[in-house]
Amino acid sequence: MYDTKVMVELDWDTVDNLVKNELQKVHESLKRDLNRVADGTSWAIFDKDESKDIAMIMEHIYAVQLILEYYGVNVNENQ
Repeated sequence: MYDTKVMVELDWDTVDNLVKNELQKVHESLKRDLNRVADGTSWAIFDKDESKDIAMIMEHIYAVQLILEYYGVNVNENQ
């Protein structure tokens, strides 16, 4: 039909907040995935071996936590 294009200019604080909020959602999702895999109510995410899968999920959780700390979010106080 019609191609419409909208240009939006965002300041850096808005971009930082968008990224931070999305990363917080990813962090919470990974924690839920970890709990499900650990209690056997979910399929593997990264590896079919349960212990390897749990280890990889934990690595990803830690990586996201490091990035969130860069944005000034203390993930431990949000738990």
